[in-house]
Amino acid sequence: MSVPASSSPLPLLSVLTAGILWGIISLFIRPLSQIGLTMGQVVFLRSFLAMVLTGLFLLARDPKALRVSWKDLWLFAGSGGISVYCFSWCYFHTISRGYAAVGGVLLYTSPAFVLLMSRLLFHEPLTPRKLLSLALISLGCLLVSGLGLQNARLPWDVLTAGIASGFLYALYSIFATLALRKYSIPTLLFYTFLFSALPGIPTLAPHSTLECFHQNPGALLSLLGAAVLCTALPYLFYSWGMARTSPGKAAILVAVEPAVCTLLGFLCYNEDASLTRLLGIAAVLAAILILAAKHKSP
Repeated sequence: MSVPASSSPLPLLSVLTAGILWGIISLFIRPLSQIGLTMGQVVFLRSFLAMVLTGLFLLARDPKALRVSWKDLWLFAGSGGISVYCFSWCYFHTISRGYAAVGGVLLYTSPAFVLLMSRLLFHEPLTPRKLLSLALISLGCLLVSGLGLQNARLPWDVLTAGIASGFLYALYSIFATLALRKYSIPTLLFYTFLFSALPGIPTLAPHSTLECFHQNPGALLSLLGAAVLCTALPYLFYSWGMARTSPGKAAILVAVEPAVCTLLGFLCYNEDASLTRLLGIAAVLAAILILAAKHKSP
C-alpha cells in the first residue's frame, strides 16, 4: 500500500492542514478538563469516538479493510497505544496546566526524533534544507517556550511532559510508515484509534464521566470537536500527506501547529505575547517555508 512520493503541492498542504487542526485542539480540550474530566478520560473519549466514526466509514465503504494480520497488530499498538495515547496524555497535561503555547511548541521537538529515526530505519536523506529547517524549528521551540529565560519559571512536570510528547508523537510517523506498506489509511486510523482508546478504559469511570456531561451537556460539542476536527480529520490529512512525501519532511511541515497553538494562547488565553515568542513563531514559519519552497526535492 506504499505510495510513491508526489511532486504535487497537495501532500504538503494536507500536512499543513493537519497541523492547523491539531493547533486548535486546546479550544476543545480545556472545556472538557474544566467540567471535571481527567486526562485519561479525555484521551479515551476522543480516541473512542474517532474510532467509531472511522469504523462506520470502513463498514460503509470497504468492510474487508477491517481485516488485518495478527502479526501486524504490534504496528497499531505502536501507533495507537504507545504514540497517540501516551503523547496525547503528556500534551493534554501541559494544556490543562495552562501552558497551551509551551505545550504546542515542546511537542515539536518531534521533527528531530523523526529525522533521526527515518535516517536509521528508512535511509531518508538528511538534506541541507531539512537540517536548516530543523535548526529553525529548534530555535522557535526555545524562543516560544521561554526555556532558559530567568522569568520563564517553567514547571518541571510541564517541561518533562512536553519533551516526552515530542518523542512519543514522533513514533506515530515511524509506525504509520511501516503500516502503510500493507494497509490503507482508513485501516491504519481505525486500529490506531482502537489501540489509543484501550489503555484509557481503566481510567474511564463511566458514572463520573456521564455525570460530567449530564451537568454540562454543552461539553458534548467540545468532545465532538476534539474527536472529529482535531483527531480523525488531521490524522487523515497527515497520514495521506506523509505517505506521499516522507516522514521527515511531514514532521517538519506539520510544525505549523505550535505557531497556531501559540497564537491561540495569545488571543484566547491571555498568554504572554512577548517579542521573544513572536520571534519564535517567525522561526517556525520560516522553517516551513524553506522546506516547502521546492516541494519536488526529497
